[in-house]
Amino acid sequence: MPIIKENLCYNNEMKEEFSIATAKALAYKLHQGQLDKAGNDYFTHHLADVVERLPKYTNSSTIMAAWLHDSLEDTDVTSEELLKLGVPDNVIKIIEELTYNKLITRKEYIEKMSFAALKVKQADNESNGDERRLSLIQDPESRSRLRTKYAKEKIIIENAIENIIENYQIYGIIEL
Repeated sequence: MPIIKENLCYNNEMKEEFSIATAKALAYKLHQGQLDKAGNDYFTHHLADVVERLPKYTNSSTIMAAWLHDSLEDTDVTSEELLKLGVPDNVIKIIEELTYNKLITRKEYIEKMSFAALKVKQADNESNGDERRLSLIQDPESRSRLRTKYAKEKIIIENAIENIIENYQIYGIIEL
């Protein structure tokens, strides 16, 4: 990943704070040239849509994680490289939670997430399951399979969010 390091390491060297704008620029570099399942630019058609779908009260760490949520899964970058590029530890933790582990079920993967990761996953799922995007997928079988997958995951995500909120209420922790 030398291009990324050459172009973005200046944040560490200049001791600048890593920002949402920096996360967005890094996501652009990491996903440059990638296309989504419908053949559209991944950065502008998916990542930007995920960020747009986040709740208005979302904190900056979660927004940064949303921009970078597929970086470990869909690029060659590692957590260690993200850290060297100045991505904060708490943002990397959220990204790692959002990186699917094929050794567990999708349900287990989602249920292990923190509230911040679930909010990003919810926005990601809404974007992926958006009928406007799905309708652009040419293969009817793929379109149907993905429609079913995202509908099932929507329920799992909503239940996981409800469980966290219930636990916050039980224990008196209201830091959503």
